[in-house]
Amino acid sequence: MIAVLGVLGTGAAYVLNYRIIDDEGPTAASVVTYLLPIVAVVLGWLFLDEAITAAIAAGIALVLAGVTLTRKRSAEQR
Repeated sequence: MIAVLGVLGTGAAYVLNYRIIDDEGPTAASVVTYLLPIVAVVLGWLFLDEAITAAIAAGIALVLAGVTLTRKRSAEQR
């Protein structure tokens, strides 16, 4: 049962990843990996009452600024 869940989850992730690459390009697909730690920090703050320090907030802002710049550049190239 666990193997089936793992294979289906991994298979779905690969399909979605290749779909993003096909639709938006490899830059957009790689940007997703930068957003995952931000989601983890926010979920930890919401559900586990973890603290968000100034350094964490600055890191989140820096990552979001970088993602915004990459998305803006790719939108201009279309």
